[in-house]
Amino acid sequence: MTSLSYAEANLTRFIQKTTWEDLPPEVQERARVCMLDNLGSALAGIQAKVSRIAAESAQALFPGECAMLIYSGRKVSALGAAFANGVAANAVDIDDSGMYTWGHPGAQVLAAALALCESRNTTGAEMMAASVVGYEVMFRAARFWYDSNSFMRCCGSWGSTGCAALASHIMKLPPEQILNALGIAEFDSPYLPLMKSVDEPTMVKHGIGLGALTGLMSADLASRGFTGTSSLFSEGRYSSWVGDIGENFILPRGITWKDFACCAWSHPALLAVQRLLAEKKFVEQEISKIVVEVYEAALHLGTRLPETTEQAQFNLAWPIAALIVDGEVGPKQVLEPRLSDERIRAIAAKVELVVSDELTCLYQLCEVGDPEGKDAARVTIELMNGQKVESGLSYIQTYAEQNWGRDRMEKKFRWLLEGLFPQPEISQLVETVWNLDQLKDISELTNLISKRLSPASPALSASV
Repeated sequence: MTSLSYAEANLTRFIQKTTWEDLPPEVQERARVCMLDNLGSALAGIQAKVSRIAAESAQALFPGECAMLIYSGRKVSALGAAFANGVAANAVDIDDSGMYTWGHPGAQVLAAALALCESRNTTGAEMMAASVVGYEVMFRAARFWYDSNSFMRCCGSWGSTGCAALASHIMKLPPEQILNALGIAEFDSPYLPLMKSVDEPTMVKHGIGLGALTGLMSADLASRGFTGTSSLFSEGRYSSWVGDIGENFILPRGITWKDFACCAWSHPALLAVQRLLAEKKFVEQEISKIVVEVYEAALHLGTRLPETTEQAQFNLAWPIAALIVDGEVGPKQVLEPRLSDERIRAIAAKVELVVSDELTCLYQLCEVGDPEGKDAARVTIELMNGQKVESGLSYIQTYAEQNWGRDRMEKKFRWLLEGLFPQPEISQLVETVWNLDQLKDISELTNLISKRLSPASPALSASV
């Protein structure tokens, strides 16, 4: 084996040696909150058609008795579970977003860690530690990618590398195999053009299932002697970004969570409308037109009336209209049964978008962690009597500002699972996740889920 650079040695030591007990308290607490959010997003996602299709495909292509499908509770191989559960975790687009990523790390972390840990009968503490490893590597992998390439890639690309890292941790690979796993994952990462997935919303979405699958396969290949090219983590120009891993934890300040089941680019406008609704500035019947000022990337979401849940999630007009009618934007508002709602469709047809250079600049600063940046929008609602109701600048809290605690995340979790699971079972899941590091075997969690998700389960009867 060739000698490792300082950055490579530090990276492989972090991936290999990290333990739950040694992590700082603020990292542990953030990991717990993220885990509950990831699980809630995945369980809510079983209502989407894409989750059923992915689970059926996993059963056909990846048979086995190793790991649970969140959709049905049935068992498949670890690769199959990682793929299908990753799809479910992002199916209603209410999972977390991460600094530097322009996307969703948590759905991939959950899918890869849960599948591999269940298949290897690991402890809850080991799964939690692996999750932190996955997050920290994903933040940096995405940062490297966007610094070194001119086009934007969806989550499964940089996520493949993070999933390979967490799998390498669980499998206890030595340094040389860890570096090969990262190199294989980066080289074999799926080509996922981000803006195409926004312009043409379909079930491929962010490629999250492929990211989880590729990461696990890469680590397995490396463990058997398969070699890969060097990854961006080995490039000298990024040594300062790698050298602090394990000391500078991004997780406590690098995650934002969602209140709305749709693309994060629509959230600033939704917050503006939500505030105007709370202030009783208008009522639905008075609306003549809704003008939304957005940054350039958000303009791609468009305003067309959706025919599928993916089109509803990658949209600006539909979530705004649903919020005005229902007062919330959750799975129920973006799944297909609701897309024919005439009240929502009528309001959505009144939404117009205007791009702003100012907001575009603020957003670009926000995505690279600049404190001057903001993920922002402005909304003007024109009423039938000619009056205009203006929101002013409305923005999502920055990564550093957003700090959900247990109470707020538990409230979201219960909201997402309402009607899918009985309240006592929801409470049991919450308690299990808060104490996941105490589990002797992760199957204690998967058994709680799978016993509810038989093919005749009421949870599945709601699926499209």
